[in-house]
Amino acid sequence: MTNLDIIKEEVKRKLENRRAWGKNHYSLDTIKRMGWKSHERGLVEKAVYELIKEGVLRWYDRGRKAIQLV
Repeated sequence: MTNLDIIKEEVKRKLENRRAWGKNHYSLDTIKRMGWKSHERGLVEKAVYELIKEGVLRWYDRGRKAIQLV
């Protein structure tokens, strides 16, 4: 399992624990600051974009970069 896969699982877990479905959403900047170290934030952003491509996450409002679980 690569480092990016681990971060993808952690991002999903953190959003599930915060119940980010439906009207509940988080901005990408907030997700990058959910307890991550400063050198991991680039990987977190990359993981979020990959999860969007996989269909696990989706844009709630693209202008504000708000993301929610599917």
